[in-house]
Amino acid sequence: NNNTTNTSQTDPTPIQDWSRKTNFDGITSIGYLSDNGEVIKGDLLRQNDNKIFVHYNTDAPYFGQKYAWITIPNDRICPPPATSAWNRNLTQNINLASSIIPQLPTIPMTNTTAPTSFLSTSTIPATNT
Repeated sequence: NNNTTNTSQTDPTPIQDWSRKTNFDGITSIGYLSDNGEVIKGDLLRQNDNKIFVHYNTDAPYFGQKYAWITIPNDRICPPPATSAWNRNLTQNINLASSIIPQLPTIPMTNTTAPTSFLSTSTIPATNT
């Protein structure tokens, strides 16, 4: 069962509904709606009757475990997101940090040569060997 619905009036691309899907032949990854509302990506490793075995890779922290047997059909199953939750959140955090951290002013360098007093060997203390 591969139901499709389109909730957008302007987008002709159908949105796939995998919540009632029971046959995952040929599918290598899924999306799973976590408790915090984040759709996480998982690799579909195996299907056994009414369950699928999923590996969550880098999105495991959003699911709470790295592997899981999921009973199908399941209202939380959807097509996989284009990027992992880890990558999406990392990008958001970088963007947030760059907007919060003030930009340091650029100090113009007018004289880029070191003073000669720094180059003098007479200021280096002698060591006893």
